[in-house]
Amino acid sequence: MIHQDKVVFRKAVEDECALGGMTAEEALAFSVRHSDFNYCIKYDGKPLAYFGWKDECVLTGGCKMWMLSTEELDNHKFFAARASIYYLDKILETHYSIECIVDPAYEQTRRWLEWLGFREAGPYDRFVTYRITRGGRA
Repeated sequence: MIHQDKVVFRKAVEDECALGGMTAEEALAFSVRHSDFNYCIKYDGKPLAYFGWKDECVLTGGCKMWMLSTEELDNHKFFAARASIYYLDKILETHYSIECIVDPAYEQTRRWLEWLGFREAGPYDRFVTYRITRGGRA
């Protein structure tokens, strides 16, 4: 489990977690428990984002990824961008594809994923699926 003192998550994160009936802290604990890997990106000891993934299947080489960002991320966007690229490249070394789902109302998250090279892959219930494949980064 990723242990951290009280963290202030972004409002969009809090809102999206509430749609699932959880607080952001509960969603973080749930996500960590059900992940094959999880990590916290920090700057000067302050968490910017928590992320992790669950392997889909050995045959497909894919994984489902999640991320919960904090308000602190906005203060260190360039560091977060470099870290995102670094970890994305690391994950794609061992997985053929990465998918995540996003609330279509969260334009900031959608733009970030597209900047990283993810492409919209279709609907998933009331969400939108984004996908990237090895060699698919712009």
